Amino acid sequence: MRYLCHVPRRFKTGFKEGTEAVLRKKVATALA
Repeated sequence: MRYLCHVPRRFKTGFKEGTEAVLRKKVATALA
């Protein structure tokens, strides 16, 4: 779970729902 350290703490909960790739997409939509 190294990527958890790379992403902000806010997306830790979002990460549990999907994988690293899915997380990035969710983060992109969240920021947008």
